[in-house]
Amino acid sequence: MLRWTKVLGVITAALLLLGAFVAGCGGQDTGQGQGEGKQETSVREKFGGKIIGIEPGAGIMKATEKAIEEYGLEGYELVDSSSTGMVAALQAAIKDNEWVVVTGWTPHWKFAKWDLKYLDDPKGIYGGEEEIDTIVTPTLKEEAPAAYQMLDNFYWKPADMEAVMLDINVGEMSPDDAARKFIEENQDTVKEWIPPQS
Repeated sequence: MLRWTKVLGVITAALLLLGAFVAGCGGQDTGQGQGEGKQETSVREKFGGKIIGIEPGAGIMKATEKAIEEYGLEGYELVDSSSTGMVAALQAAIKDNEWVVVTGWTPHWKFAKWDLKYLDDPKGIYGGEEEIDTIVTPTLKEEAPAAYQMLDNFYWKPADMEAVMLDINVGEMSPDDAARKFIEENQDTVKEWIPPQS
């Protein structure tokens, strides 16, 4: 039975994401005219009324369906896709400087690649913060005290994880090479993990 748990304090979140470049692209969704009888384009029209999702049935998809209902987002459509398809849609929209809303979570390498923003969720439909834990065999402390101490000391931020994920998923590094790169570039952090030699 596994008994020892180390809380890393890493927060995972699942919310709707907005390409941050969009924030400077337009005004409010008032639908009122602007100057010379020109009507402002609504936010929904700028997004094409589509929220790009991932695999149907995923927890974030169910939460997004509920969010559309709870926040009264009439005219919005949640598009079934895949994790890869969602990222492809995000990348294409950013490349073309277009508005886009996708489902997303932290940690994910897309945050290391692009400037993204979570939309507010005042009703808490997507839930609260979660944790990533390290779990070890109950005999590890006795059998390998140095390894146990290193795991007890181990901590990294979501941004650290996302940088490594980016190297693997976009930079096409092997996980071993990405880990080596992280270690080389973050010596101070890694030194905090390693227990002093006796």
